[in-house]
Amino acid sequence: MRARTKSFICAAALLCLAVGQARAYFIEEQSDGTPVPFWPNGTVAMQLQLDTTPLASPLTDGSTSWGQVAQAALTDWNSHISKIQLSGVANSSAPIAENNGYNNVFFSDTIYGQAWPTDVVGQTLYVWSSNKRIEADVIFNSTSTFDSYRGDLRYKSNGDPINDFKRVALHELGHALCLDHPDTNGQTVAAIMNSVSSNIDDLTADDIAGVQSAYGAPSSAVPSIATQPQGGGLAFGSSVTLSVTASGSGPFTYQWSVGSQVITGATSSTYTASTPGSYSVAVGNSAGSTTSSAALLTANSRLINVSSRAPVGTGQNVLIPGFVINGPAGTTKQVLIRASGPALTQFGVTGVLANPVLSLADGSGNTIANNTGWSTSSNATQIAAAAKTAGAFAFPANSPDSAILISLSPGAYTFNISGANGGTGVALAELYELNTQDPNLMINISARINAGTGSNTLIAGFVIQGSQSAHLLIRGDGPTLAQFGVTGVLAQPVLTVFDSNQHQVATNTGWSTNSNASAVASAASSAGAFALPMANADSALLLSLPPGAYTAQVTGANGTTGVALVEVYQVP
Repeated sequence: MRARTKSFICAAALLCLAVGQARAYFIEEQSDGTPVPFWPNGTVAMQLQLDTTPLASPLTDGSTSWGQVAQAALTDWNSHISKIQLSGVANSSAPIAENNGYNNVFFSDTIYGQAWPTDVVGQTLYVWSSNKRIEADVIFNSTSTFDSYRGDLRYKSNGDPINDFKRVALHELGHALCLDHPDTNGQTVAAIMNSVSSNIDDLTADDIAGVQSAYGAPSSAVPSIATQPQGGGLAFGSSVTLSVTASGSGPFTYQWSVGSQVITGATSSTYTASTPGSYSVAVGNSAGSTTSSAALLTANSRLINVSSRAPVGTGQNVLIPGFVINGPAGTTKQVLIRASGPALTQFGVTGVLANPVLSLADGSGNTIANNTGWSTSSNATQIAAAAKTAGAFAFPANSPDSAILISLSPGAYTFNISGANGGTGVALAELYELNTQDPNLMINISARINAGTGSNTLIAGFVIQGSQSAHLLIRGDGPTLAQFGVTGVLAQPVLTVFDSNQHQVATNTGWSTNSNASAVASAASSAGAFALPMANADSALLLSLPPGAYTAQVTGANGTTGVALVEVYQVP
Protein backbone atom coordinates (compact mmCIF):
# COMPACT_ATOMS: atom_id res chain seq x y z
CA MET A 1 0.00 0.00 0.00
CA ARG A 2 1.37 3.40 -0.96
CA ALA A 3 0.13 6.96 -0.54
CA ARG A 4 0.82 10.26 -2.27
CA THR A 5 -0.40 13.85 -1.74
CA LYS A 6 -1.17 16.68 -4.14
CA SER A 7 -1.97 20.29 -3.22
CA PHE A 8 -3.49 23.40 -4.82
CA ILE A 9 -2.08 26.88 -4.28
CA CYS A 10 -4.25 29.99 -4.15
CA ALA A 11 -3.29 33.03 -6.19
CA ALA A 12 -1.83 35.72 -3.94
CA ALA A 13 -2.42 38.25 -6.71
CA LEU A 14 -4.34 38.17 -9.97
CA LEU A 15 -2.58 35.50 -11.99
CA CYS A 16 -2.85 35.19 -15.74
CA LEU A 17 -0.98 32.10 -16.84
CA ALA A 18 0.81 32.38 -20.15
CA VAL A 19 -0.74 29.78 -22.40
CA GLY A 20 1.12 28.58 -25.45
CA GLN A 21 0.76 25.48 -27.56
CA ALA A 22 -0.63 22.72 -25.32
CA ARG A 23 1.49 19.59 -25.39
CA ALA A 24 -0.71 17.36 -23.19
CA TYR A 25 -2.22 16.69 -19.77
CA PHE A 26 -0.10 14.88 -17.17
CA ILE A 27 -1.06 11.64 -15.43
CA GLU A 28 0.21 11.12 -11.86
CA GLU A 29 3.32 8.95 -11.81
CA GLN A 30 5.08 6.70 -9.35
CA SER A 31 8.77 7.18 -8.58
CA ASP A 32 9.68 4.78 -11.38
CA GLY A 33 7.79 6.83 -13.94
CA THR A 34 4.84 4.46 -14.32
CA PRO A 35 1.32 5.84 -13.83
CA VAL A 36 -0.22 5.68 -10.38
CA PRO A 37 -2.95 2.99 -10.56
CA PHE A 38 -6.44 4.11 -11.54
CA TRP A 39 -9.73 3.34 -9.82
CA PRO A 40 -11.27 0.00 -10.80
CA ASN A 41 -14.35 0.25 -12.98
CA GLY A 42 -17.57 1.09 -11.14
CA THR A 43 -18.80 3.66 -8.63
CA VAL A 44 -16.48 5.54 -6.27
CA ALA A 45 -18.29 6.88 -3.19
CA MET A 46 -17.03 10.29 -2.03
CA GLN A 47 -18.06 11.09 1.57
CA LEU A 48 -19.12 14.76 1.46
CA GLN A 49 -18.60 16.07 5.02
CA LEU A 50 -18.39 19.79 4.33
CA ASP A 51 -21.44 21.23 6.07
CA THR A 52 -20.98 20.65 9.77
CA THR A 53 -22.23 24.23 10.18
CA PRO A 54 -25.03 25.37 7.81
CA LEU A 55 -24.36 28.45 5.70
CA ALA A 56 -25.92 31.63 7.08
CA SER A 57 -26.82 32.75 3.54
CA PRO A 58 -26.44 31.44 -0.03
CA LEU A 59 -23.08 31.64 -1.75
CA THR A 60 -22.55 34.10 -4.60
CA ASP A 61 -23.58 31.53 -7.23
CA GLY A 62 -26.79 30.74 -5.30
CA SER A 63 -25.58 27.45 -3.81
CA THR A 64 -26.95 26.83 -0.34
CA SER A 65 -24.23 24.47 0.94
CA TRP A 66 -20.60 23.53 0.27
CA GLY A 67 -21.80 19.99 -0.38
CA GLN A 68 -23.99 21.26 -3.21
CA VAL A 69 -20.97 22.87 -4.85
CA ALA A 70 -18.86 19.73 -4.38
CA GLN A 71 -21.63 17.61 -5.93
CA ALA A 72 -21.67 19.94 -8.94
CA ALA A 73 -17.91 19.42 -9.32
CA LEU A 74 -18.39 15.63 -9.16
CA THR A 75 -21.09 15.88 -11.82
CA ASP A 76 -18.79 17.89 -14.09
CA TRP A 77 -16.10 15.19 -14.02
CA ASN A 78 -18.66 12.37 -14.33
CA SER A 79 -20.10 13.85 -17.51
CA HIS A 80 -16.81 13.21 -19.32
CA ILE A 81 -15.94 9.64 -18.26
CA SER A 82 -17.49 6.21 -18.69
CA LYS A 83 -15.60 3.52 -16.77
CA ILE A 84 -16.18 5.01 -13.32
CA GLN A 85 -18.54 7.52 -11.71
CA LEU A 86 -17.88 9.58 -8.59
CA SER A 87 -20.91 9.37 -6.28
CA GLY A 88 -21.32 12.03 -3.60
CA VAL A 89 -22.67 10.87 -0.23
CA ALA A 90 -24.30 14.04 1.09
CA ASN A 91 -23.72 14.96 4.76
CA SER A 92 -21.92 11.67 5.33
CA SER A 93 -21.23 10.52 8.90
CA ALA A 94 -18.36 8.24 7.86
CA PRO A 95 -15.33 8.39 10.20
CA ILE A 96 -12.62 10.79 9.07
CA ALA A 97 -9.12 9.32 9.17
CA GLU A 98 -6.20 8.38 6.95
CA ASN A 99 -6.22 4.97 5.31
CA ASN A 100 -9.62 4.05 6.69
CA GLY A 101 -11.20 2.86 3.47
CA TYR A 102 -13.40 5.97 3.10
CA ASN A 103 -12.93 8.78 0.60
CA ASN A 104 -13.42 11.68 3.01
CA VAL A 105 -14.11 15.18 1.62
CA PHE A 106 -14.00 17.82 4.38
CA PHE A 107 -12.70 21.11 5.75
CA SER A 108 -9.90 21.11 8.31
CA ASP A 109 -7.40 23.55 9.81
CA THR A 110 -4.66 20.89 9.48
CA ILE A 111 -3.79 18.07 7.10
CA TYR A 112 -4.38 15.20 9.50
CA GLY A 113 -2.48 17.05 12.20
CA GLN A 114 0.16 18.65 9.98
CA ALA A 115 0.16 22.41 9.37
CA TRP A 116 -1.00 23.71 6.02
CA PRO A 117 1.82 25.01 3.79
CA THR A 118 1.62 28.70 2.99
CA ASP A 119 -1.10 29.63 0.44
CA VAL A 120 -2.25 26.02 0.00
CA VAL A 121 -6.07 25.83 -0.04
CA GLY A 122 -6.63 22.17 -0.88
CA GLN A 123 -4.85 18.84 -0.51
CA THR A 124 -5.62 15.37 -1.88
CA LEU A 125 -4.17 12.22 -0.31
CA TYR A 126 -4.60 9.07 -2.35
CA VAL A 127 -3.76 5.44 -1.64
CA TRP A 128 -3.25 2.50 -3.98
CA SER A 129 -2.59 -1.20 -3.49
CA SER A 130 -2.36 -4.24 -5.72
CA ASN A 131 -2.27 -2.07 -8.82
CA LYS A 132 -5.51 -0.22 -8.08
CA ARG A 133 -6.44 3.02 -6.39
CA ILE A 134 -8.38 2.32 -3.18
CA GLU A 135 -8.77 5.64 -1.35
CA ALA A 136 -8.59 9.39 -1.91
CA ASP A 137 -9.19 11.99 0.79
CA VAL A 138 -9.82 15.60 -0.27
CA ILE A 139 -9.16 18.24 2.40
CA PHE A 140 -9.95 21.95 2.11
CA ASN A 141 -8.12 24.51 4.23
CA SER A 142 -10.70 25.84 6.70
CA THR A 143 -8.47 28.81 7.52
CA SER A 144 -8.80 30.10 3.94
CA THR A 145 -11.62 32.30 2.67
CA PHE A 146 -14.02 30.54 0.29
CA ASP A 147 -17.07 31.46 -1.75
CA SER A 148 -18.48 29.94 -4.93
CA TYR A 149 -18.64 32.10 -8.04
CA ARG A 150 -17.81 32.05 -11.73
CA GLY A 151 -15.47 34.27 -13.70
CA ASP A 152 -12.27 36.00 -12.71
CA LEU A 153 -10.75 35.43 -9.28
CA ARG A 154 -11.95 37.80 -6.60
CA TYR A 155 -10.07 39.52 -3.82
CA LYS A 156 -10.74 41.30 -0.55
CA SER A 157 -9.99 45.00 -0.22
CA ASN A 158 -6.64 44.10 1.39
CA GLY A 159 -5.65 41.96 -1.58
CA ASP A 160 -6.23 38.58 0.07
CA PRO A 161 -7.89 36.04 -2.26
CA ILE A 162 -11.51 34.91 -2.03
CA ASN A 163 -11.09 31.34 -3.23
CA ASP A 164 -13.73 29.90 -5.56
CA PHE A 165 -14.67 26.61 -3.91
CA LYS A 166 -16.01 25.15 -7.19
CA ARG A 167 -12.72 25.44 -9.07
CA VAL A 168 -10.71 24.25 -6.06
CA ALA A 169 -13.02 21.22 -5.77
CA LEU A 170 -12.68 20.49 -9.50
CA HIS A 171 -8.90 20.62 -9.14
CA GLU A 172 -8.69 18.36 -6.08
CA LEU A 173 -11.13 15.82 -7.55
CA GLY A 174 -8.92 15.76 -10.63
CA HIS A 175 -6.11 14.56 -8.35
CA ALA A 176 -8.45 12.04 -6.78
CA LEU A 177 -9.12 10.66 -10.26
CA CYS A 178 -5.54 10.53 -11.64
CA LEU A 179 -4.35 13.91 -12.91
CA ASP A 180 -1.20 15.78 -11.90
CA HIS A 181 -0.18 19.43 -12.38
CA PRO A 182 0.71 20.04 -16.03
CA ASP A 183 2.56 23.28 -15.26
CA THR A 184 4.94 21.67 -12.77
CA ASN A 185 5.74 18.90 -15.22
CA GLY A 186 7.17 21.01 -18.02
CA GLN A 187 3.94 21.90 -19.79
CA THR A 188 2.31 25.19 -20.75
CA VAL A 189 -1.39 24.54 -21.05
CA ALA A 190 -4.73 26.04 -20.04
CA ALA A 191 -6.10 23.66 -17.40
CA ILE A 192 -7.98 23.60 -14.10
CA MET A 193 -5.27 21.14 -13.04
CA ASN A 194 -2.45 23.69 -13.07
CA SER A 195 -0.92 24.04 -9.61
CA VAL A 196 -1.98 27.65 -8.99
CA SER A 197 -5.55 28.96 -9.12
CA SER A 198 -6.32 31.22 -12.05
CA ASN A 199 -9.25 32.75 -13.91
CA ILE A 200 -10.02 29.33 -15.40
CA ASP A 201 -13.21 28.28 -13.60
CA ASP A 202 -14.20 25.07 -15.40
CA LEU A 203 -12.74 21.95 -16.94
CA THR A 204 -10.78 22.60 -20.12
CA ALA A 205 -10.20 20.39 -23.15
CA ASP A 206 -6.84 19.35 -21.68
CA ASP A 207 -8.39 18.30 -18.35
CA ILE A 208 -11.07 16.30 -20.16
CA ALA A 209 -8.60 14.61 -22.51
CA GLY A 210 -6.47 13.60 -19.53
CA VAL A 211 -9.26 11.99 -17.51
CA GLN A 212 -10.66 10.26 -20.60
CA SER A 213 -7.28 8.69 -21.30
CA ALA A 214 -7.70 6.87 -17.98
CA TYR A 215 -11.43 6.22 -17.77
CA GLY A 216 -12.72 6.50 -21.34
CA ALA A 217 -15.21 8.88 -22.88
CA PRO A 218 -18.99 8.33 -22.81
CA SER A 219 -20.22 6.77 -26.03
CA SER A 220 -22.22 9.94 -26.54
CA ALA A 221 -21.12 12.67 -24.16
CA VAL A 222 -23.66 14.70 -22.22
CA PRO A 223 -23.75 18.39 -23.13
CA SER A 224 -21.22 20.83 -21.76
CA ILE A 225 -22.22 24.31 -20.65
CA ALA A 226 -20.32 26.77 -22.83
CA THR A 227 -21.95 29.92 -21.44
CA GLN A 228 -23.53 29.91 -17.98
CA PRO A 229 -26.65 31.94 -17.09
CA GLN A 230 -25.77 35.13 -15.23
CA GLY A 231 -27.56 36.57 -12.20
CA GLY A 232 -27.84 40.12 -10.93
CA GLY A 233 -30.30 42.63 -9.49
CA LEU A 234 -33.98 42.75 -10.39
CA ALA A 235 -36.13 45.88 -10.14
CA PHE A 236 -39.74 45.37 -9.10
CA GLY A 237 -42.03 44.98 -12.11
CA SER A 238 -39.14 44.31 -14.49
CA SER A 239 -37.69 41.09 -15.85
CA VAL A 240 -34.32 39.59 -16.76
CA THR A 241 -33.75 37.14 -19.61
CA LEU A 242 -31.48 34.30 -18.56
CA SER A 243 -29.73 32.28 -21.26
CA VAL A 244 -27.47 29.27 -21.57
CA THR A 245 -25.27 28.04 -24.41
CA ALA A 246 -24.49 24.32 -24.66
CA SER A 247 -21.92 22.41 -26.67
CA GLY A 248 -21.85 18.76 -27.66
CA SER A 249 -24.10 16.45 -29.63
CA GLY A 250 -27.58 17.87 -30.12
CA PRO A 251 -30.46 18.19 -30.31
CA PHE A 252 -30.62 19.59 -26.79
CA THR A 253 -33.47 19.74 -24.31
CA TYR A 254 -33.79 22.42 -21.65
CA GLN A 255 -35.55 22.58 -18.29
CA TRP A 256 -35.26 25.62 -16.05
CA SER A 257 -35.69 25.46 -12.29
CA VAL A 258 -35.82 28.00 -9.49
CA GLY A 259 -34.31 26.57 -6.34
CA SER A 260 -35.44 22.94 -6.28
CA GLN A 261 -38.70 23.69 -8.14
CA VAL A 262 -39.05 22.85 -11.84
CA ILE A 263 -40.62 25.77 -13.75
CA THR A 264 -43.51 24.49 -15.85
CA GLY A 265 -43.13 25.33 -19.53
CA ALA A 266 -39.59 26.76 -19.20
CA THR A 267 -38.04 24.47 -21.80
CA SER A 268 -35.96 26.68 -24.11
CA SER A 269 -32.40 27.95 -23.97
CA THR A 270 -33.67 31.24 -22.50
CA TYR A 271 -36.02 32.03 -19.64
CA THR A 272 -37.44 35.42 -18.71
CA ALA A 273 -37.50 35.72 -14.92
CA SER A 274 -39.63 38.36 -13.23
CA THR A 275 -39.07 37.34 -9.59
CA PRO A 276 -35.90 36.88 -7.52
CA GLY A 277 -34.43 33.43 -6.93
CA SER A 278 -31.66 30.98 -7.71
CA TYR A 279 -32.19 29.84 -11.30
CA SER A 280 -30.50 26.95 -13.11
CA VAL A 281 -31.15 24.95 -16.26
CA ALA A 282 -30.65 21.26 -17.04
CA VAL A 283 -29.42 20.76 -20.62
CA GLY A 284 -29.88 17.26 -21.98
CA ASN A 285 -29.30 15.07 -25.00
CA SER A 286 -29.51 11.33 -25.70
CA ALA A 287 -26.56 10.66 -23.35
CA GLY A 288 -27.91 12.47 -20.28
CA SER A 289 -28.03 15.97 -18.89
CA THR A 290 -25.81 18.63 -17.36
CA THR A 291 -27.04 21.28 -14.94
CA SER A 292 -25.75 24.80 -15.21
CA SER A 293 -24.35 26.88 -12.40
CA ALA A 294 -27.00 28.77 -10.44
CA ALA A 295 -27.80 32.34 -11.50
CA LEU A 296 -28.91 34.32 -8.45
CA LEU A 297 -31.38 37.15 -9.07
CA THR A 298 -31.84 39.39 -6.05
CA ALA A 299 -34.63 41.92 -5.54
CA ASN A 300 -33.48 45.53 -5.58
CA SER A 301 -36.35 46.19 -3.14
CA ARG A 302 -39.10 44.09 -1.56
CA LEU A 303 -41.69 44.05 1.23
CA ILE A 304 -40.65 41.45 3.81
CA ASN A 305 -42.49 41.97 7.12
CA VAL A 306 -45.91 43.55 7.59
CA SER A 307 -48.14 44.13 10.60
CA SER A 308 -51.37 45.85 11.60
CA ARG A 309 -52.50 46.95 15.07
CA ALA A 310 -56.14 47.78 15.65
CA PRO A 311 -59.09 47.18 17.97
CA VAL A 312 -60.81 43.88 17.19
CA GLY A 313 -64.59 43.78 17.45
CA THR A 314 -67.22 41.36 16.22
CA GLY A 315 -69.03 40.87 12.92
CA GLN A 316 -67.58 43.14 10.24
CA ASN A 317 -65.30 44.70 12.86
CA VAL A 318 -62.98 41.70 13.14
CA LEU A 319 -59.42 42.42 11.94
CA ILE A 320 -58.98 41.19 8.35
CA PRO A 321 -55.46 41.60 6.89
CA GLY A 322 -54.84 40.47 3.33
CA PHE A 323 -51.70 39.84 1.31
CA VAL A 324 -50.59 38.66 -2.12
CA ILE A 325 -47.64 36.39 -2.92
CA ASN A 326 -46.16 36.64 -6.40
CA GLY A 327 -43.84 33.99 -7.86
CA PRO A 328 -43.34 31.25 -10.46
CA ALA A 329 -45.90 28.45 -10.68
CA GLY A 330 -44.99 25.45 -8.55
CA THR A 331 -43.03 27.45 -5.98
CA THR A 332 -43.96 28.20 -2.38
CA LYS A 333 -43.11 30.81 0.24
CA GLN A 334 -42.90 30.00 3.95
CA VAL A 335 -44.53 32.67 6.10
CA LEU A 336 -45.16 33.15 9.80
CA ILE A 337 -48.56 34.67 10.62
CA ARG A 338 -49.29 35.81 14.18
CA ALA A 339 -52.18 37.26 16.14
CA SER A 340 -50.85 38.97 19.26
CA GLY A 341 -53.11 39.95 22.14
CA PRO A 342 -51.86 39.15 25.66
CA ALA A 343 -48.23 39.44 24.53
CA LEU A 344 -48.78 43.14 23.82
CA THR A 345 -49.11 43.98 27.52
CA GLN A 346 -45.30 43.78 27.88
CA PHE A 347 -45.18 46.89 25.66
CA GLY A 348 -47.68 48.82 27.78
CA VAL A 349 -50.70 48.20 25.55
CA THR A 350 -53.96 48.05 27.50
CA GLY A 351 -57.34 46.59 26.63
CA VAL A 352 -55.79 43.77 24.60
CA LEU A 353 -57.70 40.94 22.94
CA ALA A 354 -57.53 38.23 25.61
CA ASN A 355 -57.84 35.14 23.42
CA PRO A 356 -57.15 35.77 19.70
CA VAL A 357 -58.54 33.32 17.15
CA LEU A 358 -56.49 33.22 13.93
CA SER A 359 -57.72 31.74 10.64
CA LEU A 360 -56.14 31.81 7.17
CA ALA A 361 -58.13 31.67 3.92
CA ASP A 362 -57.13 31.48 0.25
CA GLY A 363 -58.34 33.81 -2.49
CA SER A 364 -61.57 31.80 -2.84
CA GLY A 365 -62.39 32.19 0.84
CA ASN A 366 -61.56 28.59 1.74
CA THR A 367 -60.06 28.21 5.23
CA ILE A 368 -56.69 26.48 4.94
CA ALA A 369 -55.36 26.85 8.49
CA ASN A 370 -56.43 28.10 11.93
CA ASN A 371 -55.07 28.36 15.44
CA THR A 372 -56.08 29.37 18.95
CA GLY A 373 -53.08 29.36 21.30
CA TRP A 374 -49.79 29.08 19.43
CA SER A 375 -48.24 26.51 21.79
CA THR A 376 -51.07 24.07 21.00
CA SER A 377 -49.76 23.74 17.43
CA SER A 378 -47.97 20.53 16.51
CA ASN A 379 -45.11 22.67 15.17
CA ALA A 380 -44.88 25.05 18.14
CA THR A 381 -41.10 24.56 18.38
CA GLN A 382 -40.70 25.55 14.73
CA ILE A 383 -42.99 28.56 15.25
CA ALA A 384 -40.78 29.83 18.09
CA ALA A 385 -37.64 29.31 16.00
CA ALA A 386 -39.20 31.07 13.00
CA ALA A 387 -40.15 34.06 15.16
CA LYS A 388 -36.56 34.33 16.36
CA THR A 389 -35.24 34.11 12.79
CA ALA A 390 -37.66 36.81 11.65
CA GLY A 391 -36.72 39.11 14.53
CA ALA A 392 -40.22 39.02 16.05
CA PHE A 393 -40.69 39.41 19.80
CA ALA A 394 -41.13 36.06 21.56
CA PHE A 395 -44.51 34.80 22.73
CA PRO A 396 -44.53 33.60 26.35
CA ALA A 397 -44.85 29.83 26.71
CA ASN A 398 -48.49 28.68 26.77
CA SER A 399 -49.78 32.21 26.08
CA PRO A 400 -53.17 32.51 24.30
CA ASP A 401 -51.54 34.40 21.42
CA SER A 402 -51.99 32.56 18.11
CA ALA A 403 -49.66 31.75 15.21
CA ILE A 404 -49.52 29.78 11.95
CA LEU A 405 -46.31 28.68 10.20
CA ILE A 406 -47.12 27.62 6.65
CA SER A 407 -45.77 27.41 3.08
CA LEU A 408 -48.05 29.07 0.53
CA SER A 409 -48.24 29.01 -3.26
CA PRO A 410 -48.41 32.29 -5.18
CA GLY A 411 -51.86 33.89 -4.84
CA ALA A 412 -54.09 36.09 -2.66
CA TYR A 413 -54.81 35.31 0.99
CA THR A 414 -56.60 36.81 3.98
CA PHE A 415 -56.30 36.04 7.67
CA ASN A 416 -58.99 36.92 10.17
CA ILE A 417 -58.40 37.79 13.80
CA SER A 418 -61.38 37.60 16.13
CA GLY A 419 -61.88 37.04 19.83
CA ALA A 420 -62.85 33.66 21.28
CA ASN A 421 -66.45 33.67 22.52
CA GLY A 422 -67.04 37.10 21.00
CA GLY A 423 -64.20 38.77 22.92
CA THR A 424 -62.94 42.20 21.85
CA GLY A 425 -59.76 44.22 22.36
CA VAL A 426 -56.59 45.50 20.73
CA ALA A 427 -54.64 42.96 18.63
CA LEU A 428 -51.57 42.98 16.43
CA ALA A 429 -51.61 41.08 13.14
CA GLU A 430 -48.13 40.14 11.87
CA LEU A 431 -46.89 38.54 8.66
CA TYR A 432 -43.22 37.59 8.29
CA GLU A 433 -41.38 36.40 5.20
CA LEU A 434 -38.89 33.80 6.43
CA ASN A 435 -36.62 33.41 3.40
CA THR A 436 -35.95 36.58 1.45
CA GLN A 437 -33.70 34.67 -1.00
CA ASP A 438 -36.47 32.54 -2.47
CA PRO A 439 -38.25 33.58 -5.68
CA ASN A 440 -41.57 34.67 -4.21
CA LEU A 441 -42.47 38.21 -3.20
CA MET A 442 -45.14 39.74 -1.00
CA ILE A 443 -46.31 42.47 -3.38
CA ASN A 444 -49.23 43.96 -1.48
CA ILE A 445 -50.79 43.88 1.98
CA SER A 446 -53.96 45.30 3.47
CA ALA A 447 -55.97 45.36 6.70
CA ARG A 448 -59.64 46.16 7.29
CA ILE A 449 -60.98 47.14 10.71
CA ASN A 450 -62.96 49.78 12.57
CA ALA A 451 -60.59 52.77 12.78
CA GLY A 452 -60.82 54.70 16.01
CA THR A 453 -58.76 57.31 17.81
CA GLY A 454 -55.76 57.18 20.13
CA SER A 455 -54.72 53.60 20.84
CA ASN A 456 -57.52 52.43 18.52
CA THR A 457 -55.97 54.05 15.44
CA LEU A 458 -55.58 51.66 12.46
CA ILE A 459 -51.82 51.17 12.10
CA ALA A 460 -50.19 49.09 9.36
CA GLY A 461 -46.44 48.48 9.59
CA PHE A 462 -44.17 47.25 6.81
CA VAL A 463 -40.45 46.73 6.14
CA ILE A 464 -38.64 47.40 2.86
CA GLN A 465 -35.53 45.34 2.20
CA GLY A 466 -33.04 45.79 -0.61
CA SER A 467 -30.44 48.05 -2.15
CA GLN A 468 -32.84 50.52 -3.80
CA SER A 469 -35.94 52.48 -2.87
CA ALA A 470 -39.32 50.81 -3.30
CA HIS A 471 -42.14 52.49 -5.23
CA LEU A 472 -45.30 52.09 -3.11
CA LEU A 473 -48.96 52.93 -3.43
CA ILE A 474 -50.44 53.35 0.08
CA ARG A 475 -54.20 53.90 0.52
CA GLY A 476 -56.63 54.60 3.35
CA ASP A 477 -60.09 53.62 2.08
CA GLY A 478 -63.40 54.46 3.71
CA PRO A 479 -66.30 55.71 1.56
CA THR A 480 -65.50 53.43 -1.42
CA LEU A 481 -65.93 50.35 0.80
CA ALA A 482 -69.68 51.00 0.78
CA GLN A 483 -69.88 49.72 -2.81
CA PHE A 484 -68.79 46.31 -1.47
CA GLY A 485 -71.61 46.20 1.09
CA VAL A 486 -69.56 47.44 4.05
CA THR A 487 -71.58 49.61 6.44
CA GLY A 488 -70.44 52.13 9.02
CA VAL A 489 -67.45 53.19 6.92
CA LEU A 490 -64.97 55.89 7.94
CA ALA A 491 -66.34 58.98 6.20
CA GLN A 492 -63.10 60.90 5.72
CA PRO A 493 -59.89 58.87 6.27
CA VAL A 494 -56.67 60.69 7.04
CA LEU A 495 -53.63 58.70 5.86
CA THR A 496 -50.19 59.42 7.36
CA VAL A 497 -46.93 57.56 6.77
CA PHE A 498 -44.13 57.58 9.37
CA ASP A 499 -40.58 56.24 9.28
CA SER A 500 -39.01 54.13 12.03
CA ASN A 501 -38.13 57.25 14.01
CA GLN A 502 -41.80 58.35 13.91
CA HIS A 503 -40.95 61.23 11.60
CA GLN A 504 -43.83 62.02 9.29
CA VAL A 505 -42.98 61.13 5.69
CA ALA A 506 -46.23 62.19 4.00
CA THR A 507 -49.94 62.65 4.66
CA ASN A 508 -53.12 62.92 2.59
CA THR A 509 -56.83 63.61 3.06
CA GLY A 510 -58.72 63.07 -0.22
CA TRP A 511 -56.60 61.26 -2.79
CA SER A 512 -57.63 63.42 -5.76
CA THR A 513 -56.16 66.47 -4.02
CA ASN A 514 -52.69 65.04 -4.66
CA SER A 515 -50.65 66.85 -7.30
CA ASN A 516 -49.94 63.40 -8.80
CA ALA A 517 -53.53 62.12 -8.65
CA SER A 518 -53.37 60.74 -12.20
CA ALA A 519 -50.22 58.78 -11.31
CA VAL A 520 -51.98 57.46 -8.18
CA ALA A 521 -54.86 56.21 -10.33
CA SER A 522 -52.48 54.60 -12.85
CA ALA A 523 -50.55 52.87 -10.06
CA ALA A 524 -53.79 51.48 -8.62
CA SER A 525 -54.75 50.12 -12.04
CA SER A 526 -51.34 48.46 -12.56
CA ALA A 527 -51.51 46.92 -9.07
CA GLY A 528 -54.99 45.51 -9.69
CA ALA A 529 -56.52 47.60 -6.90
CA PHE A 530 -60.15 48.70 -7.13
CA ALA A 531 -60.58 52.24 -8.49
CA LEU A 532 -61.29 55.17 -6.19
CA PRO A 533 -63.91 57.58 -7.57
CA MET A 534 -62.64 61.05 -8.35
CA ALA A 535 -63.23 63.73 -5.73
CA ASN A 536 -64.27 61.22 -3.02
CA ALA A 537 -62.84 61.27 0.49
CA ASP A 538 -60.61 58.15 0.33
CA SER A 539 -56.91 58.88 0.78
CA ALA A 540 -53.82 57.68 -1.08
CA LEU A 541 -50.09 58.35 -1.41
CA LEU A 542 -47.64 57.32 -4.14
CA LEU A 543 -44.18 57.28 -2.55
CA SER A 544 -40.63 56.15 -3.23
CA LEU A 545 -39.23 54.95 0.10
CA PRO A 546 -35.69 53.78 0.89
CA PRO A 547 -35.14 50.46 2.71
CA GLY A 548 -36.31 50.58 6.31
CA ALA A 549 -39.33 50.18 8.59
CA TYR A 550 -42.48 52.29 8.20
CA THR A 551 -46.04 52.63 9.50
CA ALA A 552 -49.15 53.80 7.69
CA GLN A 553 -51.78 55.18 10.07
CA VAL A 554 -55.45 55.75 9.25
CA THR A 555 -57.56 58.02 11.45
CA GLY A 556 -60.82 59.87 10.93
CA ALA A 557 -60.91 63.61 10.24
CA ASN A 558 -62.08 65.54 13.29
CA GLY A 559 -61.92 62.42 15.50
CA THR A 560 -64.55 60.43 13.58
CA THR A 561 -64.53 56.63 13.55
CA GLY A 562 -65.66 53.87 11.18
CA VAL A 563 -64.58 50.87 9.16
CA ALA A 564 -61.49 51.54 7.02
CA LEU A 565 -59.09 49.60 4.82
CA VAL A 566 -55.37 50.36 4.74
CA GLU A 567 -53.47 49.03 1.71
CA VAL A 568 -49.79 48.93 0.73
CA TYR A 569 -48.89 47.94 -2.85
CA GLN A 570 -45.44 47.63 -4.39
CA VAL A 571 -45.74 49.03 -7.90
CA PRO A 572 -43.35 49.41 -10.87
